[in-house]
Amino acid sequence: MWNLHLIRQETREVAVNVARAYLLSDNRYRRWNALHGGVYIPVDNDFQQRPPPFDLVEPEIMSPSGRKLALADHAFMMDQVYELSGPAKDIRGELKSLDPISKRGEANDWERAALEALANGKKEVGELLEINNEQVVFLMRPFVIEEPCLKCHAQGGYAVGDIRGGISVRMPLEKFGIAHQAQLKMLQWGHLLWWLLGVLGISLSYLGMRSRVYEREKAEAALEQLRTRQEQILSAAGEGIYGVDSKGITTFVNPAAAKMLGREPEELIGRSQHATIHHTKPDGMPYPEEECPISAAVHDGKIHQGTDEWYIRKNGSTFPVDFISTPLIEKGAIVGAVVTFADISERKKAEEDMAQAQHYLQNIINAMPSILIGVDMQGRITQWNNEATKVTDFTPEEAHGKLLEEVCPMLIDNKPEIKDAVEQQHVRKLESVYCTPQEGEGYYTDIIIYPLGLEDYKGAVIRIDNVTERVIMEDRLVQSEKITSVVGLVEGMAHEINNPLGGIIQGAQNVIRRLSPELAKNVEVAAEHGVDLVKVQSYITDRQIPKFLEGIRSSGKRAADIVSYMLQFSQVHQAPKELRNLGRLFDSLLDSFMVNEEYRKRYNFDRIELIKEYDPGLPEVPCISSEIEQVMRNIIRNAAQAIFNQENPPAEPKIILRTRYEVDTKMALIEVEDNGPGMDEAVQRRIFEPFFTTKPPGEGTGLGLAVSYFLITVAHQGTLNVVSVPGKGAIFLIRLPLGKQ
Repeated sequence: MWNLHLIRQETREVAVNVARAYLLSDNRYRRWNALHGGVYIPVDNDFQQRPPPFDLVEPEIMSPSGRKLALADHAFMMDQVYELSGPAKDIRGELKSLDPISKRGEANDWERAALEALANGKKEVGELLEINNEQVVFLMRPFVIEEPCLKCHAQGGYAVGDIRGGISVRMPLEKFGIAHQAQLKMLQWGHLLWWLLGVLGISLSYLGMRSRVYEREKAEAALEQLRTRQEQILSAAGEGIYGVDSKGITTFVNPAAAKMLGREPEELIGRSQHATIHHTKPDGMPYPEEECPISAAVHDGKIHQGTDEWYIRKNGSTFPVDFISTPLIEKGAIVGAVVTFADISERKKAEEDMAQAQHYLQNIINAMPSILIGVDMQGRITQWNNEATKVTDFTPEEAHGKLLEEVCPMLIDNKPEIKDAVEQQHVRKLESVYCTPQEGEGYYTDIIIYPLGLEDYKGAVIRIDNVTERVIMEDRLVQSEKITSVVGLVEGMAHEINNPLGGIIQGAQNVIRRLSPELAKNVEVAAEHGVDLVKVQSYITDRQIPKFLEGIRSSGKRAADIVSYMLQFSQVHQAPKELRNLGRLFDSLLDSFMVNEEYRKRYNFDRIELIKEYDPGLPEVPCISSEIEQVMRNIIRNAAQAIFNQENPPAEPKIILRTRYEVDTKMALIEVEDNGPGMDEAVQRRIFEPFFTTKPPGEGTGLGLAVSYFLITVAHQGTLNVVSVPGKGAIFLIRLPLGKQ
C-alpha cells in the first residue's frame, strides 16, 4: 500500500511539474503579448466583433489589404493556443479573476477559493479533483500586474504589483497514469506472490521498480526533446518548417507549414514527407525519392537548398517553394533533417508577368520598321531588333556583346557622336547620312541617339531609319524648284535670244551664199565692181573664211537647240496622251538610231549590243509618244557616250531596255541599263539639274536629262530616278501611270 501511495504521489508530482511548465509557458505568452501592446487578429467566426472592455486608443485597425483586425485579450489568446493542441478535455490553461473582464474569465467554486488564497499571499494553489469520474490536477498561480499591463488594466484601478487574477491549468491525471499501469499491476502481483513465494516476490518487486525508473527517465528525455523541437519551431515560425527522422518520416510540423499544405499537423506527423507532399512532379510524372534534393539531407548529411521544387496540397494542387533542407546530426550520426520552405507562387507569378512584359516589349521593338540598337558606354551591343538583323544579317545572339563597329560598320564614322551623346546626356540627331553597305546599293538614313542615364547603367539607344525615299523626294522638290526658277528666267529671255540668234545664223548663211561664184547675181555684181569672184573665192578659201562662217552657223544652231530646250521648260504640255505599246515605240526609236548614219558613227551604235526585255503582259500606256521618244533618246545617247568616254571601255558594250508592270506602284516601269563607268553619289544627286553635265566643254548643254525629268514628272505625272554604283554601270528607272487601267 505504501508503494501504491508513492506511485500515486509521484504521478501527481510529475503532473504538477508539467502543469508548472505550462503555467510558465502561458505566462511568457501573456508577457510577450503585453510587452508588444497586444495582438490584433482578424474578426472572423472564432472572434466575433464585440465592444472592447476598456477605452483603448486602437481597439480595431484595418490592414493595408482591407481586413478588419481587433485587439485580442490574453484569455482569448490562450483559448486559441490550447485549441490548437487538442480537444477541450485535454490540457487547458485559462485566465480567471474575481473581477473578470468577460464571461470567459469568471471563476468556478474551486477557482474562486484558489483566487482568494492567492490574494491572501499564497504563491501557488494546486489540488487533485475528481470530475466526471476522472482525476484532474488543477494548478493556479497569481496574475500580477506589470507595467505593460497598465495599458488596459489601469482603467480598473490596478497598479503595478496588484494581483489581477490567476493563471490556471487543468490536466487529466490519466495522461500520466497510463505509463504506470503495468508497474501497478506488477506491483500488485508481486506483493501477492511475495505472500506465496517470498523472496521471488521481492525480486519481482525490485525489477518492477527498475522498469518504472527507466520509463520515467525515457518520458523525461522525450519531454526534453519535445521542448527543444518546440523552441526550434518557434524560432522560425514565419515560414513553413517540419522535421523528419532518418527514414524520412515527419516528426513535427509548424502551423505555417500545415496551412500552406492545406492539412492538419496530425495528417502529416508520422507519415513519409516525400510520399505525402512530394511524390509527383508538376507534369504528373512520379518523383522517385532518391532523386529528391529535399530528402537527400538525411542520406548524405549535406545542406540542400533550391527554388525549383513543388509541394502538393491535400486537394491535389501544387505550389512552387524555396526550400532549405538541413540535416540533424547527433554523435556523428544523421538522425533526421529540418526542412524550411516558403510558398513562392506570388514571386513566380511576378517573374512570369515580368517575362511576359519583357517579351511583349521585345515584340514591340521587333515590330518597329526602324533599326533599334542598344549600346553600353564601351560601345558594346546590349539590344538588337529584327530590323537590325535584316539589314546586317547578324542575329541578336551573334550581335550581343560585340562592338558596334563589328556588326554595324555603317556607324563607324558616327561613333564620336554616340559617345558624346551618352556622356553629355543629350539627344543627338544626324539627318540624311549616306550609308554604303559592303554589298548592294547605298541608302540614306536618319540616326537618332537617345542616351540612357540610369543610376547603375549608362548607354544609349540608337534608332536608324531608312529615309532614302524622303531624300529622293526632297531632291525632286529641289529639282522642281530649280526648274521653276529656270522657267522664270527662260520666259524672259528665250524670245530675246532667238531673234538675234536667228539673225546671226541667217547672216552667216547669206555671207556664204553672197560669196559663192555659182550664183549669177554674185558674178554680175562682182563684174560691175571690177572684182574677180573666182579669185575672191580662192582668197577666202585660203584664209579659211568658209570654215569660220560654218563655225558661226554651227554654234548658232547649237545655241538655238539650247534655247529650244529651255523653251520646253516654260511651256505647259497640253498635247493629248494616246495609248501606246512601249515595245513597238522603242523598236521604232532604235531603228531610227541604226538608220541615221550620223548617230551610228557618233555614238557607236554599231558596236553596242542593244538588248530588249519587254514584258508582253504590259498594257498600253497613255503618253505623248514624241516626248517619251525624246526622253529615251536622251538617256540612250548619254549611255552610249558614257560607255565609250571611259578609259577602258568594256569588251562587250551593251544597253538593256526593259519594260514591266510594277505591282507595288501599279505603274509601268521602264529601265535603261548600261555597263558604263557608273556614277558616284554626288553626281547622282545633281544629274537632273539644269545645265549640269559631266561631259567636256562644248559636248553637252546639261539640259537633256533636266528636260527629260521635266517631261516625265510634269507632263506625264511619273517618276524618273537613277541607280548607279561607280564601276558597275547605271540604271535609269522611268515610271509612268497607267491611268484607269
